[in-house]
Amino acid sequence: MPGLPPKITDTSRPFWEALDRDEVVLQQCSTCHRLIFYPRIHCPHCYSQNLTWTRVAEQPVLLTWAKSEMPVSPIYSHLAPITLIVADYAGAHVPSTLIDTPQDRVKIGMRLEPAFDRDSYEGFTLLRFRAG
Repeated sequence: MPGLPPKITDTSRPFWEALDRDEVVLQQCSTCHRLIFYPRIHCPHCYSQNLTWTRVAEQPVLLTWAKSEMPVSPIYSHLAPITLIVADYAGAHVPSTLIDTPQDRVKIGMRLEPAFDRDSYEGFTLLRFRAG
């Protein structure tokens, strides 16, 4: 299979396990209550280490996007062209890709819904998004 699969760490494991269940979980700081992405051992806002995993049920919105015609590396050529996005989950910015959405429908601020991709890398579920 082309490309590099995600690297799962002890810190990120709950995120990847939730994707396998078709759920999106993000860390939330118990001190300042902000959602956090990417998975880490402390809050980037208040530096607390009191983080919990919380299921995110709300629809994120599209913060920004770009269409990439060329892969960043030959090992990702199977993905090109691709629409790169940042989904905003109440302040937690999740980089990903947009699928099944015509480019003329892509608008900053549009609602997104998660799409769970089990086809790109054997044994991994990736979080992608489509128009919601």
